Amino acid sequence: MKLNKITKGVLLAITAFGLQISAQTSIAVTPLPADLFDLPYCEVLPNIVNSDNSVTQFAFNTLGYNDCPVDQFSTITKQNVMDAYYAADGVTPVSATLNGHRFFVIDSLIQALPDPVPTIMVNGMEFGWRGSVTIPSGGATIGSQPYVVITIARDSTWKYEKGRLVYELIDPTGNVYTMQSYSQQIDPLLTLKQLSYIGPKDHLPVGWKYRVRRLKANLDLVAAGSTQIINDYFHNAYQINPSAHVFVKI
Repeated sequence: MKLNKITKGVLLAITAFGLQISAQTSIAVTPLPADLFDLPYCEVLPNIVNSDNSVTQFAFNTLGYNDCPVDQFSTITKQNVMDAYYAADGVTPVSATLNGHRFFVIDSLIQALPDPVPTIMVNGMEFGWRGSVTIPSGGATIGSQPYVVITIARDSTWKYEKGRLVYELIDPTGNVYTMQSYSQQIDPLLTLKQLSYIGPKDHLPVGWKYRVRRLKANLDLVAAGSTQIINDYFHNAYQINPSAHVFVKI
């Protein structure tokens, strides 16, 4: 199935603040690996310019298709991603973003996706559609600027088990963002064990904090149609956790 048929049905209401999934679209819970903790994956994002000069990014990742072999992913160029999207959809992206090599720090996830899931094949690697975001003209695209909040269209639940360490960014107003995956894009040697110690050298903006805590109960981060995400200096990815808001004195 061509992606433009999916985007007309599932990606029905793309706006600068994300999109809502059409109630008439067939939705399925896609089988995913049961244990995601420290599982490698990578992501590619074709970028499409809309008639109002906004840019829509379509996020495709390898979860459920392959473990993103480093040697193979390293051969992929932005032009490869653009060509693969055109081959699948017949629409020419203006650019593309490469987002990997990455590792999850969640235990499992549930995600509602169209059935069948749109996929693209890039240099022999298959990627499945996971979400979309529309950025106003001149705005920051996913992964382009650290500490800039972006609203992404996604129906998912990130699940963290009791006793797990979680890594969090806190903005100056007390909003808390919980890490969903860490990246080796800036530091190829960054590992899970180092996440507890990156805060002091994380180039935090004024008023921001980085903290590590151990969960006293299971944590579910739910995205119902859309959610807010953010990247840090290392391109580690976080999702907002409204239940963990921190009171900040003014």
